Amino acid sequence: MACQDIQLEYLEALFKRHQRDNGVYRVLWIKKAPAVPDGENYLSTVSRITIGVVLGSGKKRTLSVIVKTPLEKEGATYQWSMESGIFIGEIKIYTNLLHKMSELMYEFDDKRESLWPKLVGHESKMIIFEDLKQFGFKVTDRTLCHDIEHSKLVVRSLARFHAMSKILLKRRFISSGDVQRYALLVNVDFVDKLFGNGLKILTREMKTWGDEWADIRTRILKFSDTVGEKLEALNNSSEDNFNVINHGDCWVCNLMFKYDPYENIPIDLRFVDFQFVHYQSYGWDLTYYLYTSLLGDLRRKHYNDLLTAYHKSLSDTLLLYKYPEHEIPSLDDVHKEMERLKLFAMGICTLTHAIMTMPVKNAYNMNEAMKPDTNINYGYNLEIFRGRYKDEIGPDLRRFAEMGIY
Repeated sequence: MACQDIQLEYLEALFKRHQRDNGVYRVLWIKKAPAVPDGENYLSTVSRITIGVVLGSGKKRTLSVIVKTPLEKEGATYQWSMESGIFIGEIKIYTNLLHKMSELMYEFDDKRESLWPKLVGHESKMIIFEDLKQFGFKVTDRTLCHDIEHSKLVVRSLARFHAMSKILLKRRFISSGDVQRYALLVNVDFVDKLFGNGLKILTREMKTWGDEWADIRTRILKFSDTVGEKLEALNNSSEDNFNVINHGDCWVCNLMFKYDPYENIPIDLRFVDFQFVHYQSYGWDLTYYLYTSLLGDLRRKHYNDLLTAYHKSLSDTLLLYKYPEHEIPSLDDVHKEMERLKLFAMGICTLTHAIMTMPVKNAYNMNEAMKPDTNINYGYNLEIFRGRYKDEIGPDLRRFAEMGIY
């Protein structure tokens, strides 16, 4: 059932069931509008459906939900998303994993708020969620990235999510087979197109940076030919790691915050968009967030503090759920795991961060990226490597070179 084909009768039945306590009697009208701006969602169509209802008392109210559907049936992006199964996978996350996390919180009397929106309903190619905007949640500006207050709340919340998944895994209430492999890195050809070609584009732009960048540029260009196979190999999980269920796409636009009304400080958070959920070590989510959603200077300055905040929340939550203390990773373990994933950090920092946060519209076109190599820009908008890119990411390019990544 496509979003544009949603019938009044269907929503009426859905709302009567979901909003039983509010006594929804009848749906009067439906309005549809985009729920996210251009450049903030690449793999789905996300709409806000506003609904006028009559309650059992006779009073009229306006409610809203978020409806998520796959992209139109054309182009490589739709084909890849369907073949990877990420849309159906997200439905399973809500009906299985997140449901069991809610039960776990109830069992252990965890009074904290849940970390995800409530599911209202779903079909094979449609998911309907509660509209968090109704409850005061909002997304921050992707081009500004997150400050330290937002970042600490995110890493602490990630730790809670990881800890709950670890409890469920240990109890065998869920298994690694309940989620897919990390879809972003599961196919070498796709990884080469995204990361290998992206690094080639970057080195072309680096020619304008001056002679002092010549050596690093040459090293990155050579490395671009093998980055796909190396990232795909890194994606093979080992049970020697402290593996959890990762959100998989934890960045600015998949995080919604509620704020203290007097000081404008974030006090609550919801993760949205669970299409890339996968089984791996906790370091994958942590790396992805830190290198996509913080400006370079802030990340480098507060890196150790944020790992410490993550570790404290992970330990506290695991202990709350009676996890064996001697099996909990130490802070040193967290640092070592982040070091192990430095190759992933490099790819996310140099390319994904630019796509997601540079003040450019249409930063990346996956349909163009999937075309043969005659496409000279491989789907990348070259503007993402200009402007503030050199000053912000340049220090990381040097650091990754010093680390021997390329």
